[in-house]
Amino acid sequence: MSEGPQVKLRTQWLARHLQGRRADRILTERQDLSATAEQLAGQTVARCYCKGKHIFIEIGPDWVLHNHLLMRGKWRMAKGPFLFIPTQYWLVIESGSSAICNINGQVLEFITHQQAEDITKRLGPDILADPYPREEVIAKLKVQRKPISEAILDQAVIAGIGNVAKSEALFLAEIDPRVPANTVTNDALVRLSDAMRQVMQESLEQGGRWIHRVYQRHREPCHTCSTRIAVIRMPPSKRSTYFCPKCQRKH
Repeated sequence: MSEGPQVKLRTQWLARHLQGRRADRILTERQDLSATAEQLAGQTVARCYCKGKHIFIEIGPDWVLHNHLLMRGKWRMAKGPFLFIPTQYWLVIESGSSAICNINGQVLEFITHQQAEDITKRLGPDILADPYPREEVIAKLKVQRKPISEAILDQAVIAGIGNVAKSEALFLAEIDPRVPANTVTNDALVRLSDAMRQVMQESLEQGGRWIHRVYQRHREPCHTCSTRIAVIRMPPSKRSTYFCPKCQRKH
């Protein structure tokens, strides 16, 4: 699954190849996209931006292409023009001799600027935003009653954090993933806020790769104390959370 760093890198890539350029043709086999895609042929791509895991591509004065990659979605470049597009290509934007292709979306829709703004408003503060909204992140977490590991996965609370960053940040902050977020001390929330920013920036700077201190290291020794790494699945997401039972006690 794409988390904040991978989405930001892909958005930067889209901006390099599309922003300020004319979309000569927009091809799709999706019936819900085809009418708008035809209308937008010849329009200029004004801006590519993201918030958290959501990508927005402004095309012409009125429309925004909204994309969430989820588990399988990708953007790739191919040589154009296309005579026909493969079935897994949800949408192709041809510009000059290049074609920017969305493969297996998985969320892909044309929306208005107001709808794009509504989506971003429903999201929490973006961990990769500059300047970093540390105080807003802490304030959002303080009022959450769910386990801290679930609170930081909730995109309405914090935008961009996924399963890898969740486990790694909680480990760096030495916080037990099972404790309710609203019981975590302010000092610990500051540690966690900085840890989330750290692991996301690390991944961004390494081209989307992660440093696995605990993630997917079930039963392997902790690098800090040699205790075996454990894994739990908390509701409601039931996503795997990797942690060190000895190191992660402070909150």
